[in-house]
Amino acid sequence: MRFFLCSKKLYGVVEGMIRSKNGLQSIRNDLLGGLTAAVVALPLALAFGIASGAGALAGLYASIFGGLVAAVFGGCGVQITGPTGAMIAVLTLVVSEHGIGGMLLTGALAGFMQVLLGLFRLGAFVRYLPRSVVAGFTNGVAILFFMTAVGDALNEILITVITVVVIVIALRFFKKIPESLLGLVAGLLVNEIFIHSPHLVGDIAFKMPQLSVGIMPFEKISTLLMPALTICLLGSISSLLSAEVTDG
Repeated sequence: MRFFLCSKKLYGVVEGMIRSKNGLQSIRNDLLGGLTAAVVALPLALAFGIASGAGALAGLYASIFGGLVAAVFGGCGVQITGPTGAMIAVLTLVVSEHGIGGMLLTGALAGFMQVLLGLFRLGAFVRYLPRSVVAGFTNGVAILFFMTAVGDALNEILITVITVVVIVIALRFFKKIPESLLGLVAGLLVNEIFIHSPHLVGDIAFKMPQLSVGIMPFEKISTLLMPALTICLLGSISSLLSAEVTDG
């Protein structure tokens, strides 16, 4: 029922855009915005997948299918959903101790908790969490992400330096172009033309993934409740904050 209502709402929005005076221009702007967001999300999704321990392909799939599902069932029309660095600290620990099945169960528990927050209208209380707590956790994740990536970065110091320099320059002089994309392209070109580094992410199969529920360790639910609660709160907080910004 929810899917039907969302589909009907989406159809009404598209139909209204087409019939309006600036409908084609609006569609063009939306397509351009979606393409820009996808380009920005690609290198970040790969990096977050690797850092979490699930692999680059998992990060890519999470970005694609997570964004599609959130767009259909989400309540904010301009919010884009995808992998985020704030989850790395939790997911890395879950994957290392309980495997992919444990991560899947943790995600299911976190989603169930978010559904309960919505049913009992408790989401509004999440915004009262001090922003200093969120900022401290996010900075801690940034440090953890740096420590995870520093080994790979030092393996090819020249590529690392050039990529960072390009990103810094792009942030200052090319603000209309995603800096992460420019850094990714610069690093790829330097590697392919001059260095040919053996330290690669690996082949990524561009095909539909094989759907598999996997083996979820239900006997460890009590152990996974706390990581699930952390993911639930982090996801809810980040979604609420970004929705407040986009809704004005």
